[in-house]
Amino acid sequence: MDNSDFNYSKGGLAQLARASRKTSGRSSAIEIMDEFRVYILYSESRDRYYIGASANVENRLSRHNAGATKSTKSGRPWKIVHTELFETYKEALVRERAIKAKKSRKYIDYLITQKGD
Repeated sequence: MDNSDFNYSKGGLAQLARASRKTSGRSSAIEIMDEFRVYILYSESRDRYYIGASANVENRLSRHNAGATKSTKSGRPWKIVHTELFETYKEALVRERAIKAKKSRKYIDYLITQKGD
């Protein structure tokens, strides 16, 4: 099983940590991810943004574009327009929620235009 198969937002981290502990000391195919990203997707067809967090943004984008996510199914195709890197999933979630809480397209446009992405 590969790390991209885990759902990090619904207990997947705990499941991943348990799977990793079971191998205690041995080399494991499952390892804890050490970086997480907040990402912003853009749908040209809907002229909308979607904000999320994941350890594997490319895999998440594929799932969004495959229609596997109800909230983004109608906006396909989506493209990544912004990412931010974090050391922990908790930090990424806090940032994701902060961006969403602003409810501001102007703020998202500002983030996208900033360098260092």
